[in-house]
Amino acid sequence: MVKRTCLAILLVILLSVPTFAAGTGVYDNARLFTGEERAQIEEIVNRMQKAHNIDVLVLTLDDAGGKTSRTLADTFILDNVGKDLDATLLLLNMDEREVYISTSGRAIDIMNDERIDRTLDVVIDNGMKDGDYGDAVIAGLASINTYFEAGAPADGYREEEAGPKELQTGDVAVGVGGGGALGVTHFLRNRKKYRTKTRPKPFAFASNSIINLSQGNTGDMLIDTRRTSRIIPKISSSSSSSGSGRSTTHRTGGGTFGGGGKKF
Repeated sequence: MVKRTCLAILLVILLSVPTFAAGTGVYDNARLFTGEERAQIEEIVNRMQKAHNIDVLVLTLDDAGGKTSRTLADTFILDNVGKDLDATLLLLNMDEREVYISTSGRAIDIMNDERIDRTLDVVIDNGMKDGDYGDAVIAGLASINTYFEAGAPADGYREEEAGPKELQTGDVAVGVGGGGALGVTHFLRNRKKYRTKTRPKPFAFASNSIINLSQGNTGDMLIDTRRTSRIIPKISSSSSSSGSGRSTTHRTGGGTFGGGGKKF
């Protein structure tokens, strides 16, 4: 009886603790961090996850395998967290010399385009160029945590990126066939309509004209001059910075993601 009571209490405690996807945390595949740096980054990641209930991942790699940073980051979230769940991943792609941030779920609304762009600058300016990768990641996580604490901006909104639409083979065949048939029909109809049996007699414009332009002096006479001027207003920087709350989204593997990257 006592054993059952203890197990029940333990189960309640485990269910009350915030849970995160198995395996989330720090994945230093490129071996960029020292043991001390890795421990410090893992501690920061754990604090952020518990405080905001958002999975936080740090991934480094030195071989992209021909894939883009976006694909690598989004797929890593899908494999380690799940589809459309709350997660943020900071990727150091040493193969492409690029820092990339991927967001999923609630993190898309918090880390909008402007905040991602600023965080990327923080990472690059705080160690990436000098090889201090641990410091760069710690600075980036601090920036992300600040935005997590602030929450989603009041003017935030999502906007799916515009991408090229693919044409199917059937659509191409139908379009070419239908357009060709319509063009031939139109050509035959107009050729029959404009076909003439006899050549019309040309108009004798010289003898039938009532105006003779070859005689006398012809010239242009300037009657008046007038000048109008106006001031063209300059566009202020504030009016050109619209859409600061936008979170641009895209699809990867059936999931919806936000994100962005910068080379270093």
